[in-house]
Amino acid sequence: MFLFLVLCSAINLSLPQAESLAVVYSSEIQSAHHQVLNAHTQYRAEVLKFFPKASITAYLPTVTYSQEEVNYPAYPNPIDYWKRTEQGIVTVDVSMLLPVGGNISVSYDLTKINEISNLYEDERYYQSSLTLNISQPLWGSISPYSSIRTGNNAYLKSVRNYQKTTRNVLRNLRSYYIDFYIYQRVYQHVDTMVKLAQRQIDEIEYLYQQGYVDDIELLQNEGKLGLMILKGMEIESEINQLKDKINLIIGIDQFNLAEPKIPEFNGEIKPDIWFELQDIQAELEDLNQQIIDNRRENGPSLEVSGYYGFRGREEEVQAMYEEFRKNRWGVSVGINIPLLDLPSRRQVQSLEHLRDAYQERENSYRRELNIEITRIRSEKEKLLVKLQLARTTFLASEKVFLESSVLDLSASEQLEILEDYTDAMEYYGSVLKELYLLDINFEEE
Repeated sequence: MFLFLVLCSAINLSLPQAESLAVVYSSEIQSAHHQVLNAHTQYRAEVLKFFPKASITAYLPTVTYSQEEVNYPAYPNPIDYWKRTEQGIVTVDVSMLLPVGGNISVSYDLTKINEISNLYEDERYYQSSLTLNISQPLWGSISPYSSIRTGNNAYLKSVRNYQKTTRNVLRNLRSYYIDFYIYQRVYQHVDTMVKLAQRQIDEIEYLYQQGYVDDIELLQNEGKLGLMILKGMEIESEINQLKDKINLIIGIDQFNLAEPKIPEFNGEIKPDIWFELQDIQAELEDLNQQIIDNRRENGPSLEVSGYYGFRGREEEVQAMYEEFRKNRWGVSVGINIPLLDLPSRRQVQSLEHLRDAYQERENSYRRELNIEITRIRSEKEKLLVKLQLARTTFLASEKVFLESSVLDLSASEQLEILEDYTDAMEYYGSVLKELYLLDINFEEE
């Protein structure tokens, strides 16, 4: 009775509304969503690697003090002197990856020096250098894009994982929803019959005590009526368990569920194996890229570096123009040719064997996908026919159940009508659930 009152005070909730709540409330779906955000952020980090990186480092002035001696031809004895040097350094670095597969870095150093001595004239000057370094592999000029493709594959895989997680949650929700609806509908009618059976047990025991009913008739009636009461208790227990399971998914604990409509089966068929095929294809692409990268690392590479520096007096800008002849520069070009690296070659061979294994799995998944799509199409047509028959059967049994004069029937006949009604309703629910679980495999384009 209490459950009946609770059901009457609960909110009405359709299946689409319940699914919308599940997408927002389910911790599994939210966890998968955060994994998508994480993968997308990592992918963006790989893309941003092509943007220049800059840093500046400033050192506080350092002081160096020393006492030395110097020999002059005009003086027979060495002359003692002291010198103190103060240095302040600023370094600016800019580096970036090149679209052609190498990297470039530019570094600028500026040093301000003050030299004070008791022997020489005090000096204050600047030293600076501008260094350029370029490193470029000669083979495979698209090397830097491999990390971007790998990051993009990881992001797409997280999206597929989110979709699979959502599917699993909604699959469980649909199963619980339809079961709850069936038991809820049955319980609304069975509860009245259960209360009647309890009164009939009291009546048959009274008649037995008065001698109007013998032992056999008492036991037969109590057995049948007791089964009806147990049936009601079983349905009530199932409703409570299903309510808790649905509550964990949608975050609502009091609700009434409406009869789900027949699915429309719109969109492309994408069973779970479709996601597995997409994942294995992404892994194959990553493996092929690893093989290319490993081969590239074992190939020749070109290294170019350049250097430019100056030393001037007084202000830095003045030094760059007036003391240009004292500036320094240099350039170097080198080619690195690996001759022998057996472990790397073995690594490439190992990746090639792994790629072959993944290709076999890909072929197997393709065959399994085609079989599953054919099965789903055939199963859909069969279930639609079964659903019509099941619905007609349960509506007929419900009509018999509701229109029967229970008081004019024996306990055995009452139990038979109840079992026919609950069995028909449960079968209709099982077919409807199969349809809705099958509908999970259809996605709108």
